[in-house]
Amino acid sequence: MNQSVASLPRQESSGALHPASSVLTAAIAERLHALAAEVEALGADLCTDEHVVDRHLSKLQGIDHLAQSLNQIGSVLTASDASAAVETITLQNLKEDLNRALWAESASFTENGDKVRHAS
Repeated sequence: MNQSVASLPRQESSGALHPASSVLTAAIAERLHALAAEVEALGADLCTDEHVVDRHLSKLQGIDHLAQSLNQIGSVLTASDASAAVETITLQNLKEDLNRALWAESASFTENGDKVRHAS
C-alpha cells in the first residue's frame, strides 16, 4: 500500500474518521500557508494594473480575504492551543465559525472527558 494513502485517517465501521495525525495536520497547514502565499502574490500582481484595480477592486479584496483565511486556518491547525489560536483570528466570520466548531466539540464530551455517545 502506498505510504501516503496508508497514513490517511481510516474510516471506522461507525462512519467516523480517526483523528488526523500531527504529521498530516502539519502538512495540511503547510500547504494552506503555501496556497495563501500564491494567492497573495496573484493579488499583488493584479494590483499592479490600474485598470484591473479600477474594475475589480472588490474581487481583489476577496483575493486578500482568501489569503488571510488560508493563513489563519493553517495557524489554528498547528497551534498547541486551538482555542487561543482561534481568538487571535482577525476575520470575524471565520473566528465565529471556528468558535462554533470548538463549542460543538466541547459539548460532545462529558465533564470527565469521555466522548458522549448519541443513540442512532
